[in-house]
Amino acid sequence: MTDSYTKYLRTLPVIPEVAAKILSIAENKLDISFKELENIRLLEEMCVDGMLIYPVQEDNRYVGELKNCTVPFVFLNRHTDELECDYVINDNEQGAYIAVDYLIQRGHKKITYICAKPGGSSGKERIEGCKKAVASSGLKLNSFKVENCKSTIESCYEHVKNQLLENKDVTAIFVWDDKLALGAYKAIFEAGLRIPEDIAIIGYDDIEISKYFYPSLTTIWQATHKIGETAAKILLDRLESNHFDDIKHEILKPKLVIRESA
Repeated sequence: MTDSYTKYLRTLPVIPEVAAKILSIAENKLDISFKELENIRLLEEMCVDGMLIYPVQEDNRYVGELKNCTVPFVFLNRHTDELECDYVINDNEQGAYIAVDYLIQRGHKKITYICAKPGGSSGKERIEGCKKAVASSGLKLNSFKVENCKSTIESCYEHVKNQLLENKDVTAIFVWDDKLALGAYKAIFEAGLRIPEDIAIIGYDDIEISKYFYPSLTTIWQATHKIGETAAKILLDRLESNHFDDIKHEILKPKLVIRESA
């Protein structure tokens, strides 16, 4: 199971018996994206009262299934224009904007964003936020570029080591999440470079260990616990009131946490 999915599940104290049942299924299957549709169908067949869904697919194969779904559901930190439904998300565009804007204000003019999920809604929104920050600063758009890697520390490490560091102009890296930033740190140090003197780094999520990186990681904090709690409350309100007409979209604001890496 992904770290993010686990974090959202931990925020459901209002319905512990439901959270425990979903967690049991998720640990076995939801790590594998092609199993996602199978699990949606399984939960529907189980006649559950509602579903909290954190899609792991980057494409929208689940959209057709959910359009015909008879079980109320709320999306966690994902959404799609193809499906009108309740969702609670982090403002990914704003989070990326404030990260890149901060780097620009610190004098960086060659910035790379390492994106692990460019096809998902979060990835698209963060890329858009990066571009808006560059545009509003007056810098040329070629001052910024997007590099894609897999969602693993090793992939980020290999990408920074074998591709990014070949570009001597890059002075700042914005990384998909704090976990992947660890791979970037290793590649930069092995190249004999310093953080932040030679390359600044900003992560995303503000996970607990980010403050213990050396140097400590500047990152974007997002209200992970609030996402899970808010989604659960929306779903419970739906089930208790039996009203499903007023679609709810909750967008939670991120914050920049400034530490030593940028």
